[in-house]
Amino acid sequence: MPRSTLAFERDKASRKQNRIAVFYVYLLQDPVSGRIYIGYTSNLKQRYHQHQGSKHPGWALKYYEAYASEDDARKREQKLKHHGSGVKELKKRLENSLANESQSGAGPQ
Repeated sequence: MPRSTLAFERDKASRKQNRIAVFYVYLLQDPVSGRIYIGYTSNLKQRYHQHQGSKHPGWALKYYEAYASEDDARKREQKLKHHGSGVKELKKRLENSLANESQSGAGPQ
């Protein structure tokens, strides 16, 4: 390999090692019924597209939180899924976003 190619590959590997892992807790909403789905993932864009292709086609990404710790993201997801007070507080905070489908985007492109 030419020297410049080796330097590029070394730099690319270094950048990859220095990436910070991010984990997302997200909320999808069915625009017809208003039902919500809560999940967590390390790749929000990919997970959103998986939902669109299977379980929740047409559902909009309404909210997400980012965490540096996978454990923190899992705990938050579980709190939202299994403790009514967590979901109730989140719905109250997102009242306008959840009620107004026409003003929101369809999710990650």
